[in-house]
Amino acid sequence: MSDDFMDEDGNSFKERAVEELVKQRNTIREGGATQQSIDRFISERPLKPQEAVLELGKNIFPRKLLMDQLTRIRTNKKL
Repeated sequence: MSDDFMDEDGNSFKERAVEELVKQRNTIREGGATQQSIDRFISERPLKPQEAVLELGKNIFPRKLLMDQLTRIRTNKKL
């Protein structure tokens, strides 16, 4: 599978790899996984640095959704 995301010289096809990872995340979400399982998957396969340091197991709220919302609030000047 990793050959799908690299050329013969070892250069990464970043866009292709990100698209695949987003598909995997959506499959897990739509498959009825628990929020804890989703958070663990995201923290083990991060797209952003803050995803890599998710604190697992101590919060009942969906951390990824909260982080995304906080980012929207901080970057949207209309709010």
